[in-house]
Amino acid sequence: MPTLTLGEGDIERRMVKMRQGRASIDDIPFARDRPLPMEVLTLQRLLRHERNHDLSRPQRPAFHHFFLVTRGPGTHTVDFSRHRLRAGDVLHVAPGQVQQFGRESELDAWMVVFEPHFVRRVPAAAGVPVRSRPARRATITALFKAAAREYAGFDGTESARALLRGLVEAIGLAIDVSSGRPAGAALIDDFRAALDRSFKRAHEVAAYAAILKCSTRTLTRHCERWAGKPAKRIIDERVALESKRLLAHEGGSLAALARELGFAEATQFVKFFRRLTGETPAQFRSKFDEARMRPRAG
Repeated sequence: MPTLTLGEGDIERRMVKMRQGRASIDDIPFARDRPLPMEVLTLQRLLRHERNHDLSRPQRPAFHHFFLVTRGPGTHTVDFSRHRLRAGDVLHVAPGQVQQFGRESELDAWMVVFEPHFVRRVPAAAGVPVRSRPARRATITALFKAAAREYAGFDGTESARALLRGLVEAIGLAIDVSSGRPAGAALIDDFRAALDRSFKRAHEVAAYAAILKCSTRTLTRHCERWAGKPAKRIIDERVALESKRLLAHEGGSLAALARELGFAEATQFVKFFRRLTGETPAQFRSKFDEARMRPRAG
């Protein structure tokens, strides 16, 4: 029997037929009917809220999430990593990251959600659960409970707003595993922020050096010292991550996806993706769809 070999175009056409079965990414803005650009609630309350859409779908919120798990176990997925959570874990999901909620009734957590402009500083690291030592965990728990009390009693005054802002910032400091980094590492935070804003149109180190008003040599040196990799690699990994998000959750053609990510041609994008991931975009999309359709154990 002859062997059937599918080319890139054949695989893409097959994937296009599966578009309706793929859960596209929902972009979630912060609700405008809130008295503040932040809210404190519990996970189970959120899951029971009748106005919410299916939270098990992939979503890209435009605001931060701080989670403190109070009951477990359960799962939460952030950018293709499915995390097993248990009581005491803390998790920060940043704007732009793609998350999916599990629906396990055993899992509950305090949640503090807020828009980026509400605070002056948030943790640099996000998307990975952290288990703090007992003393720090007690502090984090006290801060979440204080934020819940102050939010419930918010009276609209500037002093009450300032207190809530301070509590959110304190939670961020308490869960920030990268706190204490030397001041020279601050350039990396600025670089990553600029990258999140511009990666779809700027793929070269020189463009970010211009934004940050430093030389390409300085930016590269700081990235290698504080991030452990060249600036160009960080840029490419950011573009590759967004590529995976779109391939996994959107049904557009490779040509349209390539244009959205700033590539002149689909072939250029395919070469880039293969170099970064070791597989073609169509192979990744096919593999992800197969994994998504496979029943989960437990």
